[in-house]
Amino acid sequence: MMRYFLLIISLLAGGAALTAQEADSAALDTAAVQTDTLAVVQEEEFIPRLGDISDGSRAVPVHLIPLYEEAGIRILPSDHPKLPFSTKQTCSPCHTYEKITQGWHFNAADTSVAPGRPGHPWILTDRTTGTQLPLSYRKWPGVYSPDSIGMTPFYFVQQFGRQFPGGGVGENDSSDVDPTIFLRWEVSGKLEANCLACHDANPAHDQTAFASQASKQNFRWAAAATAGFATVTGNASKMQIGYNYFDGVGPRTWIDLPPRVQYDEGTFNPQNKVFFDLSRDIPNERCYFCHSTVHKGGYAGDKWTKDEDIHLTSGMNCVDCHRNGLDHMIVRGYASEASEKGEDKIHTLSCEGCHIGSHDGGAPVNGRMSAPEPKHAGIPTIHFEKLSCTACHSGPWPKKEAQLVQTAMAHGLGNHTTIKADSVMPYLQSPVFVKGSDGKIEPHHILYPSFWGIEKDDKISPLPIATVKPIIETVIHADTLTDSLNMVIIQSGQWPDFTKEKLTAVLEALALQDSASTPVYVSGGYVYSSKDSVISRTEDVSAAPYSWAFAHDVRPAEQSLGAGKKCADCHSVGAALVAGKLTIPTMLDFAKGESKSQLSFEKQGPAFAWLFAFTFYFRPLLKIIILLSIFVIAGVLLLYAFRGLEALAKLK
Repeated sequence: MMRYFLLIISLLAGGAALTAQEADSAALDTAAVQTDTLAVVQEEEFIPRLGDISDGSRAVPVHLIPLYEEAGIRILPSDHPKLPFSTKQTCSPCHTYEKITQGWHFNAADTSVAPGRPGHPWILTDRTTGTQLPLSYRKWPGVYSPDSIGMTPFYFVQQFGRQFPGGGVGENDSSDVDPTIFLRWEVSGKLEANCLACHDANPAHDQTAFASQASKQNFRWAAAATAGFATVTGNASKMQIGYNYFDGVGPRTWIDLPPRVQYDEGTFNPQNKVFFDLSRDIPNERCYFCHSTVHKGGYAGDKWTKDEDIHLTSGMNCVDCHRNGLDHMIVRGYASEASEKGEDKIHTLSCEGCHIGSHDGGAPVNGRMSAPEPKHAGIPTIHFEKLSCTACHSGPWPKKEAQLVQTAMAHGLGNHTTIKADSVMPYLQSPVFVKGSDGKIEPHHILYPSFWGIEKDDKISPLPIATVKPIIETVIHADTLTDSLNMVIIQSGQWPDFTKEKLTAVLEALALQDSASTPVYVSGGYVYSSKDSVISRTEDVSAAPYSWAFAHDVRPAEQSLGAGKKCADCHSVGAALVAGKLTIPTMLDFAKGESKSQLSFEKQGPAFAWLFAFTFYFRPLLKIIILLSIFVIAGVLLLYAFRGLEALAKLK
């Protein structure tokens, strides 16, 4: 109601300034506004709209459309101040926004949606406290809900908006019961789903601007900032509660500029419409902004030596496999997804469904996009029972030690503030070959959680960083904050080293705040606690690593495991899948250097694995012995055959 009241006041104040031409233009828009009102009613009832129903044409409609701000009022070039366009209001006349925002990229907080296979979490990282905590609203084993650490939707959006599509949590202001935060939503506006993030084919589209606006709490301005025809300035986080974004006047200081949008000259045509260069087939670059991955040493210095996924180099796009309908429930493409969703038709969008021969009523359904059917000649079938397709074909070639890896969601790749250093937090490692719930081994990214928490009733819960950070800064860093070397470490993205003495001091300080529970520090696969100034560590499920499978980049068949040294690629004593290890990251200096074997993630007994691998030393000799045995047996049989013939001849 406040927004509409402010809008009416603003319109009344500016009404006297309208010229006759502007008044005529406003009158011409009355029908459009009425149409929008009808569209809102249709949207609530999920009645299909013009843009939701295809007539079969594969041509992309020209999107020359009016702009509307969040209250549904049309934006005109004569407006002062100019308001940011709302994707919800601008797209809704043709598309059912509420239906679209139920899709996979937006519905993480919807408890009615099945979580599916564990995927990439949001990772809360703080260098001072040595925290890297996997967060997700989805009920994946090993992740924590943002609510559990006191992170409301407002601050979740501000923290992770850099690679966030908007919608969903970004519009969930009703869950913030704190009146102060609720009023901050009024200043910032909601972070609506940014349709342009995927569908904008304009080369001037700038998704880094979305990240910048989210960090400034400029939520209602974020989508407009990414468009090639708009520029956003100012900072909503500097505005006081009650700030009226309609008049565009901020605090009376030169540094606290209010958020405002400026549309480029020529944006509006004579009918006051704006052209959007949109594409139904999403360009790969739009996917890359949130889904890029780089392994240690993989920055621009040697990027020219790397190849893209074999599917992309063959001319395919990401969305050729990762498809969706109007509901935007995008296909993730793992083998069991079809059975989990009860959608048989998406089976052919997985590796096996696309490449392995199958038929529906006699018609072949595999081989989409010219996918070849692999022969796998000479490979025992047990491999297909124990391994996923990605185990041999995806990711970098495995080394004897898992490598550090950075992802867009975890490290903000693609943003101007990205720290280009291999050692930057959070510390993810891959490829690690993990046996999943389906019994198959596949490559994973892995994260060891590190956080401060409390143990109560045999359950460990993470503490908010705001609770721990002041203690660490007071107890630990008071004498080192001015140390230049320490500041270099913090700024480079590394976490500081912690001694037993420092760990003890922080745990004892936390104990003074809550005597009913035991403060702990979870790191490196263990839970550390202090009693009588003596540090002890135990294993607990809360300290277990969180991992998620990945499938890209896919290597061609000639570069898959088994194509090099054949069986020895995996089964020799020195192979990464047998002798590989993972060095566990931790900021505790007395625990650094500890490692875990690759076999433990594969759930294989080391004795059997090593013995089985050792037998491959004798495989060549065994083959020779078998061949010699065949010749000997054949010679004996041939000898007795001749003797039999000789005996038959004598009988005559």
